[in-house]
Amino acid sequence: MPASWAAAFAGRTIAIRGVTGFGVQAVDPVSNYAYGTYGNFRVAAIDLSTGAVTVAAELPSTIAGIASMSVDDPWLVWVEADSQSDLGLWKIVAWNRLTQTTRTLATSQLPDGTDFANFVTAPVVGSDYAAWLQPVSHSVVELRVYKFDTNTVSVLDRGMIGSPILMGRYLAWPKLSSLGGQSVLSLADSSTLASVRTPPALASPLKVMFATGSSNYLVWTPDGHSWSAQRLDDGAIRTLIVPSDGRHFAQYPMVAGSDLVWWSGGYTTLVDLQTGNGFDFGGGSAAAAGDLVVVTGLQNGHETLSSASPSTETSISSCNR
Repeated sequence: MPASWAAAFAGRTIAIRGVTGFGVQAVDPVSNYAYGTYGNFRVAAIDLSTGAVTVAAELPSTIAGIASMSVDDPWLVWVEADSQSDLGLWKIVAWNRLTQTTRTLATSQLPDGTDFANFVTAPVVGSDYAAWLQPVSHSVVELRVYKFDTNTVSVLDRGMIGSPILMGRYLAWPKLSSLGGQSVLSLADSSTLASVRTPPALASPLKVMFATGSSNYLVWTPDGHSWSAQRLDDGAIRTLIVPSDGRHFAQYPMVAGSDLVWWSGGYTTLVDLQTGNGFDFGGGSAAAAGDLVVVTGLQNGHETLSSASPSTETSISSCNR
């Protein structure tokens, strides 16, 4: 880790007392909260200013865990994996930080009462809605949107489509084309959810395994061994090849500023999308969004959360070997 990043994290470190094994999965840079799980699947919100812990839910120890989280204050949404043997069994739960109430938005059950084995979903939370893929048969899924204020569900698209992402002013999702298994992006306005024409710079077919978006970037991996980062302003694409050491598999990406953070299954890694340089975190977990990167750690026997703002750090000009 470059000295400037180490100093930034050290200067913004809080102890989270009474918590063991916290794994951070989502951050909200506006409300300055980190979200994740600890213990026997307690979902928690942690104030990054004070370290105060709010337990959102205590889940059964029989579940497999939390598959994904997304947040737009005051709403946190997570996918609860209900089976340790079949990832196709899940429910989507929303929690309001202000009212501290929960709602179940959807389950994996198909209309005929069965489940789509091993089908996973990853919701995103917009300003007043949650969007996710809902299977309706073993070959078709729907992109559904739940509005928090009206408690209503609508369908934006259906067919062979991929998980939604938020990028810039768009809600986007890949849709399978006839071009050799590649996808094309469909877009809606992220505020109104009205369908919009895909700009030429984003209209090229692509192969997507994992993807994420930010205010400036669309980032995806086509193969698990590289990242493609496309700027939304000029359409420029940069390809980053991850180390072929079996320890940096490209998956579960998050972006803060111009920095990409991902968890490979063994390491959590940060890479500067402008220079292609980066570093592995020493341990623990990390999450990123907006202009905030949060990492877990240990200090004086207490678990900690440390945060840094990419916009205040210089680009990573070199990597330690």
